[in-house]
Amino acid sequence: MNCVSVYDIKILSMLYEKEIIYLTIPFFLLSSCVSIPRRGVSLRESVVLRAERLIGIPYRFGGADISGFDCSGFVYYVFSKEGILLPRSTENLIKTGKRVSLRRAEKGDLIFFRIEKEGLHVGIYTGNETFIHASSTGVRKEFLDRFWKKRIIKIKRVI
Repeated sequence: MNCVSVYDIKILSMLYEKEIIYLTIPFFLLSSCVSIPRRGVSLRESVVLRAERLIGIPYRFGGADISGFDCSGFVYYVFSKEGILLPRSTENLIKTGKRVSLRRAEKGDLIFFRIEKEGLHVGIYTGNETFIHASSTGVRKEFLDRFWKKRIIKIKRVI
């Protein structure tokens, strides 16, 4: 089932700029598109819980679904399932949100690294100096050890 996003609505309004368009979207369509956080669980926590459920899914270049993820595809998938539409590429993801320091990082923030041969890499901060990402070996949760800390280039808040 396809979802209608704010981006789709903006495109529609640009195509029909002289006409006012009213869209009526049945609730059952919206409910299948957006996950509503459970009572007592913040959106940040919901993003982290969804990301954790994907641990173990294999790496796939260009992948953005449960058959396999690359790093930006993983971030795109997790956030889109929570109703947050982000850019698909790491190069565009790094331009979104508000920059924060590691000291001020919160669950659900995006953490960007510069990896020598691969270039930019992105993951989702999960708190307590850990993050989840789609590495070359698949989706995994890691500690921000010396290797990762010295490669951090930005942390961005998108929630």
